[in-house]
Amino acid sequence: MSISRVNFLQLNEESSEVHRRAALLGHEICVANGTMLTKREAVERVNNIKFLGIHITSDLTWSMNTAHLVKKAQQRLFFLRKLKRAGLSPQLLTNFYRATIESILCLSAAVWYGSCTAQDRKDLARVVKTAQGIVGSPLPDLEKAVICSS
Repeated sequence: MSISRVNFLQLNEESSEVHRRAALLGHEICVANGTMLTKREAVERVNNIKFLGIHITSDLTWSMNTAHLVKKAQQRLFFLRKLKRAGLSPQLLTNFYRATIESILCLSAAVWYGSCTAQDRKDLARVVKTAQGIVGSPLPDLEKAVICSS
């Protein structure tokens, strides 16, 4: 059974983006057996989409989104290490962390953080712990940062 049926969700065809685009092109839309059809062809169903920087999957799990954010944050850790080697103070390193890494990890966290798996939270915490080791002073844990930003 699909997650949409379990949660009693259904497509609002009249307010969907597909419906608006079809109306602009002069197509009619109908839904048959859960598949949206235009006059000419069926609308493609995708497993995931990136929307406003958030990876949304068809099963509404956030592992793909979290993996993407962790990867992006780990790439920024490289620059944090370079700045540490250049001799910046812990205060400036903390400011850099908060501006470039924490901001990535907290991107729309109010939407997805509550539904993360334990493994996803562990992956996010590992990035914060690594950054804390580089900076050399305590950093706010991600859960507090998410609560403050929402």
